[in-house]
Amino acid sequence: MKTIVKTADNVSRFIVEDDVVINSTSINISVGNPVKYTVWDLNKDNVTIYTDITDVPDDYKGGKYCFNGSAWTSNPSWSAPEEDDE
Repeated sequence: MKTIVKTADNVSRFIVEDDVVINSTSINISVGNPVKYTVWDLNKDNVTIYTDITDVPDDYKGGKYCFNGSAWTSNPSWSAPEEDDE
């Protein structure tokens, strides 16, 4: 697996399979070939992309964990999104 981590705080924002193309430019990050999504608030200057990760937490959600290149820790600033009342 690969993770896109915001370098300033080590928060893992996205997880993708190792074979998924991540293109990081000075403007944005695009994921997939063809592009499946573009992340406009991240770019080559503010992220670190880690590859070959084998120990992604089972309950992973973008923003829930920090990753420093070797270990996962809970993000103390993360809170679960509120569920809609239907």
